[in-house]
Amino acid sequence: MKSILPFLLLFALLTGCSKSGDNATPQPDRARRMSGVYVLNYISIQQVGQPAMSIPLPLVMNGKELFSATLNIARKTESTVDVTIALKIDQSLIDQTGIDPKELVNTVQQMEIKDNGSGYDLYNQGQKVARYDNDTFTTQTEVKDPQTGAVVKTEVRGVKQP
Repeated sequence: MKSILPFLLLFALLTGCSKSGDNATPQPDRARRMSGVYVLNYISIQQVGQPAMSIPLPLVMNGKELFSATLNIARKTESTVDVTIALKIDQSLIDQTGIDPKELVNTVQQMEIKDNGSGYDLYNQGQKVARYDNDTFTTQTEVKDPQTGAVVKTEVRGVKQP
């Protein structure tokens, strides 16, 4: 019996020890968590020096939907996604503005996802272009008109659909 005791003690020590990496916190698949369809529900446009114009989406006038948009986020790898925007523009709005809806559909490939503490930031070619928190996708951009020098800021938000 005494000769078995050291083997039992050794067995208990070996099976009780954790394997390398057992205590490591598994990283969530950020892209899988973020993937899905988002309905845009808010847009804000502001020319520097002017008040912001905030518009809830979809844009409806006289009971007719004039403008709505969705984002489709597709997982490429654990830390990259493709983002595609799809716009629905009523013909009357196209006629009034001269907007070509084909020019407004945009796919940005290989957006990189980085943790920001409470959610994720998305980067395109090293530049932060969007934020993801609690199933809400937000973009903030600034565009400078090369002819006038006027700067226009936009913010767009969308909520993930179940």
